[in-house]
Amino acid sequence: MYTAKFAWESGSKTVLLLRNIPRTALNSDIRRMLDRHEIENVKAVHKTYVRFLPEGKAHVAFETPEQADMAAKRLRNATMSGSPVQPMLTHVADVPATRSRGAKGREEAAARGCITGTGPDAGVTDRGRGVVLWGLPGRMTVDELKELLLRGFSLMDGEAAKGNVVLIEPDGRTQSSTSRHYVRLDSIAEAHRLVRQLHMTDFKRRGGRTYRIHARVVI
Repeated sequence: MYTAKFAWESGSKTVLLLRNIPRTALNSDIRRMLDRHEIENVKAVHKTYVRFLPEGKAHVAFETPEQADMAAKRLRNATMSGSPVQPMLTHVADVPATRSRGAKGREEAAARGCITGTGPDAGVTDRGRGVVLWGLPGRMTVDELKELLLRGFSLMDGEAAKGNVVLIEPDGRTQSSTSRHYVRLDSIAEAHRLVRQLHMTDFKRRGGRTYRIHARVVI
C-alpha cells in the first residue's frame, strides 16, 4: 500500500516518480497538473514507456532535493482524470539522458539493437513523429514492412534510410507470434495519418493467418 512516509524519504533525491498517470496524458498535461498544485522549479518531465507503450508513470526532475521534497508534499492529494497521483522521490540517475541522433546515428543505433522503447521518453527524441506498430507477423522484416504497408508515407530521412523503421526485439519474458516496429515519420501530421490508416486493420499473408494491426503515435 502506498504511504506518504515511503514516498517522502528524501536523502539526495531530486526526481519525483509519479505513478498512476493516465496513459493518454501528454507531458504538457502533467505540467498543467503540477502548475495547479503550485509546483515550481521543474527542470524536465519524462513519461516512461515499455516497448513504446505508456507505462502510466512519469519522472519530474528538480534542481535540488528540497524542491523535490516540497513538490512531493504538495502532490499528496493530486489527481489526474479522477485518479490519485502517487509521488515517490528517487535519484536523478534514474532518468537517463536521451541522445539526439542524425540519420547515420539512428541507423547505427537500430543496427546495434539500442532502440527498445523502454524507459523515460521511450529512449527517443522524435516523439510525436514516431509510431509504434504491433500485432504484425512475427517474421516480418523492416524491408517487407516498408514495401507492403508504408509505401506512400513520408518517412524520416527518406524511404531509403535504414534507421527510420526499427524492429523492436522481444523482451524475452514471453513468446509471441507477432512483431513490433517503431516507424519514424517526417512530420507529426504524417504520423497521425499512418495511425488513421493502419490502426485496427487486418493484414493477411497469402495462404496464412490474419493479423490485426495496432498503431499508436508515441507522444
